[in-house]
Amino acid sequence: MNKVLVIGYSSRHIVNSAKNAGYNVYAIDAFCDFDLDHYATETRQLSAHSDKGQPDIESCNICDLINSFNVDFDFIVLGSGFEMLDHASFSVPVLNNSYNLMKTIADKDKLAKKLNLLGFPHPEIISLDRIESADFPLMVKPVIGGGGFLNRKINDLDEFFKFKYESEVAGLDMSDMIIQKFVDGISASVSLISSDEGSCVVSTNEQLIGTPWLTKLPYAYCGNITPCNSPYNELMCSMAHDIALELGLAGSNGIDFIVTDNGPVVTEINGRFQGSLDTVEMSTGINLFDAHVKSFNSQLPSINPNLDIFSGRAILYSNNNFVVNKSMFERIKAENTKDIPCRGAMIDANEPITSIFSVGNTKEHVLSDLKKSAERIFSFLNNPFSKKLGQEQIVGD
Repeated sequence: MNKVLVIGYSSRHIVNSAKNAGYNVYAIDAFCDFDLDHYATETRQLSAHSDKGQPDIESCNICDLINSFNVDFDFIVLGSGFEMLDHASFSVPVLNNSYNLMKTIADKDKLAKKLNLLGFPHPEIISLDRIESADFPLMVKPVIGGGGFLNRKINDLDEFFKFKYESEVAGLDMSDMIIQKFVDGISASVSLISSDEGSCVVSTNEQLIGTPWLTKLPYAYCGNITPCNSPYNELMCSMAHDIALELGLAGSNGIDFIVTDNGPVVTEINGRFQGSLDTVEMSTGINLFDAHVKSFNSQLPSINPNLDIFSGRAILYSNNNFVVNKSMFERIKAENTKDIPCRGAMIDANEPITSIFSVGNTKEHVLSDLKKSAERIFSFLNNPFSKKLGQEQIVGD
């Protein structure tokens, strides 16, 4: 059985898919959740990561962590937060887009220039020296890094200067941010598998962004619904396919769009496994890890998705700091959840708690199911008695 190492800030979904594909999977992860330990043969927890999405191998002790497994890996797969590591740093094959390509597509400024050359619509970039004459609203986001945690909609010039001042006080450099014209519409993505033989679309996905019943962060990625229902699906898929071929993407990739009244606008390219992996697999029946590996041998999957199956993932964020006690752990595990935090885990405010899943025949059914489950978990976590009971139980164990 092939031994594969997955390195990612949050890698449970990749490890889960790899195990289902028959691999012996090891993981280096920032959370090391309860179910990651179930799917992986062994895990190691990251002690450091970069807020800019550009982790350094030395600061994260990656080499030491890899050596600590004492395993000869057949290959490595890099997940979110680590997709920009230089493959030359590793002694075994890395099945990801090349380091040079990632330097282009992960940098939103460089990507915008590339998309402009290729003729694909994308949000207009506003330079700092044009800010006073800009047509508001604007969107400010990190040049590199995803998740939407630092994204901010700016409605006027006063709000921009306030944001700039607050950012500088917090130690954020505006040179690490990009300013774009705000584009209003539905957030969506297209999942693809690409190889040197071509590219094929696996699914479309509607993204849950800043969903109020999941987070207080206005632009945080909160999950997705697969498939996406949009009159522009065919155009989105065609654009994603053409972009993949033009850029020479490899393996599993996702291209993000804002679907406006006038059509789709490209916003980002995720050159690695995406957060939609679980729902894509549930709706299509395709094992994405298997398809990803085979694509590096010039094999593309046969796509026959069942569009009658809707699947959803909802990422529940914490409103405050807390420690997961026994009763909380059991309550979270009782729902249809993955990314389940271990007992004793510290969850900080605005950090993910868990992922909730649902499958149904309609988008409305799936969303309703996800929302009810989220409300049950939130209600329990915010119940003072359950917190006290859980603390007594964990002390008594």
